[in-house]
Amino acid sequence: MKRIYTYMLLMAGILMSSCQEYEIDSQPELPPTVLIDALDDYTIQASSPSRIVFNISANIPWNIETDSQWCMPDPSMSGASSLVSEIVVTSEDNETYEARTATITVSSEKGVVKVITVRQAARKDTEPHVIDDPDVQQSEMDVTFAPEASYMTIPSTGYVKVYFTMGEMFRTNYLIKKGRTVIEIDDMKMSAICNLGFNFTAESSANYKFHMESGNTYWFRCAGGFSWVAPIKKTFTLDEVNAIRKLEFVVEDDPDTPGTLKISIYINGSLYGSQTGRTDIFAAGDPGCHFIFESGAEPAVGDYCVFKSITYISE
Repeated sequence: MKRIYTYMLLMAGILMSSCQEYEIDSQPELPPTVLIDALDDYTIQASSPSRIVFNISANIPWNIETDSQWCMPDPSMSGASSLVSEIVVTSEDNETYEARTATITVSSEKGVVKVITVRQAARKDTEPHVIDDPDVQQSEMDVTFAPEASYMTIPSTGYVKVYFTMGEMFRTNYLIKKGRTVIEIDDMKMSAICNLGFNFTAESSANYKFHMESGNTYWFRCAGGFSWVAPIKKTFTLDEVNAIRKLEFVVEDDPDTPGTLKISIYINGSLYGSQTGRTDIFAAGDPGCHFIFESGAEPAVGDYCVFKSITYISE
């Protein structure tokens, strides 16, 4: 009995030792970790933007927030058991003409883990349409474009964007005599001198125009049947030119010289200058002038003028 008793104690010791070894073999606890393979910045196009995809590997819960509803991550929080999650960020088309930015923030119990910036380009107009038929008219301004002209109608406003090309770009389908012609401009981009001309020309070649020549010098003159006169010259920077939003040409009887005309131009509501004592070609039977938008030199690629309206108010 004594020997059996001793043997049982020995077996109990072995069992206790085995139990202790099992507890020592347990896995150690890992530190809280959130790993993200996303970039700091992404740039996407305005139309049909590409999806952004990245992965989050974590052993603690996390969540994602966005400050812009047009840019949404999915999923936006960690799953119950997943250690690695694929995040897909989808963006809506940018229907505005301004670039925009969204901020995506990944957080956990450790605080903010990563901030991701998504930049989306502004909506761009469709490629400028090149007219093949010179008889095609742009009804919004009642003008005919030259065959070489490049232009388009901006869908959101109905304004007409004309890309500068050398030579005549368009002319009005109506004739202008005495009265006021108002040209409203929504936007102008001129990055280089290109001899841009706002020209009023009659069938008899009589003309008056606001024109630009080299050296940033702009001039207003009358010529041809209106009797040539020295131009009124002023100097503008390109920033000042791009800030022009309204041009007004006024043709009226000259109060100081009966039987002649006074032709004036206003820029953004301020008088630029007047040419007085001009021959009245209309009294002599000339049917009137077409307004012609033209460039006398090769312009910089991509430069343009956005016309809101061209309004002629007869006397």
